[in-house]
Amino acid sequence: MQFTALNWLSDASWFSTKMVDDYFLIYNYRSGDTHVLNAISYELLELIAQNPVPAGQLKEVFAQRLQVTSTEVHDQLLNNALKSLDEAGLIEPSEMRL
Repeated sequence: MQFTALNWLSDASWFSTKMVDDYFLIYNYRSGDTHVLNAISYELLELIAQNPVPAGQLKEVFAQRLQVTSTEVHDQLLNNALKSLDEAGLIEPSEMRL
């Protein structure tokens, strides 16, 4: 099952970040919750917050950010990270075309 939207949006003003060891503590100002993210999920969140990317281009742009090929970014990994970030309220789907 693929977790998709036309676009994913976020805003750095929605959260604050603190790195602890190899993890990132993300405090969500909108919900008051704190979330623990691994480096991959954090990089994805930062990418979306800095520059909304159309869902069809997200895998390629994310791979470039990680300095790997798009074939090295597994769909299931990307979809699981998107789902977790969405459920945490750190990103949200948008039907708006970019």
